[in-house]
Amino acid sequence: MRSLQKEDVECVTLEVTANDCRPAHLHLCPEAYIRLLFNGRLIAAETIYPKDLRAFATGLLLAEKLLVTPTDIKSLTISEDTIAVEADASAGLPSRESIADQVDLTVIYRGYLALEDCARVCQATGGTHCSLLLTAYGGIVSSAEDVNRLASLDKAIGKAALAGYSLGDCILLSTGRTTEDIVSHASAVGIKVIAACGAPSSRAVRHALDHDICLLAIPGPHQVIIYSGKERIRESEWIHPSEPQAFGFQ
Repeated sequence: MRSLQKEDVECVTLEVTANDCRPAHLHLCPEAYIRLLFNGRLIAAETIYPKDLRAFATGLLLAEKLLVTPTDIKSLTISEDTIAVEADASAGLPSRESIADQVDLTVIYRGYLALEDCARVCQATGGTHCSLLLTAYGGIVSSAEDVNRLASLDKAIGKAALAGYSLGDCILLSTGRTTEDIVSHASAVGIKVIAACGAPSSRAVRHALDHDICLLAIPGPHQVIIYSGKERIRESEWIHPSEPQAFGFQ
């Protein structure tokens, strides 16, 4: 069994530049193989960053629709490489109300800028993804990092749910690219607006179109591309009428 205690994450490397080659001490992001049991049944077995494990388990179980709310959990124990959750079986899917009003595009762009500040582990190691949940007005609800992109989302979902936030009122910002499983987990908990730094996969776009999700990419400063759900963006922010919509910022 692997321990979840923090391991040595410092590595001696060679840093090579145009004019020099010298030893450098760098930090690495720790990872651990974690199993998640739900009422004795194996739900997931993944290699993740071993932090925020309660939030990870809660978020994943909500996204897989095995929990309606965190209050369904009777017990959650973490030992060695296993998270064991005992809970009331979901009696039905919750009513997940989502953002009723349109979202101001500047809120999304400012969230993109906030990702760097939230990604502290990535700043130290260069080895994690970050997921950030915002309110429709730009307030930070939760953020989480992980070596596994989907696990960072599950942790952010779990943190928000455990704090009592309505997930349907949240906007998701994420590093990397959006894949179908990211859209699936976000939509399962009611999130209707997803933006990432990279372009989405074709299956992610199809899933977003099928589930009425506003899916965006922010390939760099001063540009946002909308792949689906343009009706969720406030029209006053529109610049180009073509699809997918590209927006500029002054």
